Amino acid sequence: SASESVIHSKGKVSKPVLHKMKVGNIGPIPSVDLHGQKIEEACQSLSKFIHYHGDERFIQIIHGKGYNSDQSLSILKSQVVHYLKQHPQVLAFCSCPQKMGGTGAVFVYLKGNV
Repeated sequence: SASESVIHSKGKVSKPVLHKMKVGNIGPIPSVDLHGQKIEEACQSLSKFIHYHGDERFIQIIHGKGYNSDQSLSILKSQVVHYLKQHPQVLAFCSCPQKMGGTGAVFVYLKGNV
């Protein structure tokens, strides 16, 4: 649901990295806000954003919590989660700490363009 925390990692993501993400101890990072975008738009924005910031280790995606919507934002959230799970450059993601967007946003750990 919209207020649930998400955490997902593929393969060998170290516990310290996941912990840093969970507590938000990753410094200033690029952020994209998908509020109010339709699913197709949001996927395009995400794709461009991840491509553009491919050499970053962490990015933030703000999808909103969907409280004041007709379910469309929690749909956006689940779409974002689905998208990140199958994106080859995404190694892990998790909901942000409360003070940094909480369950309305996720931090994403990217595989650097090596």
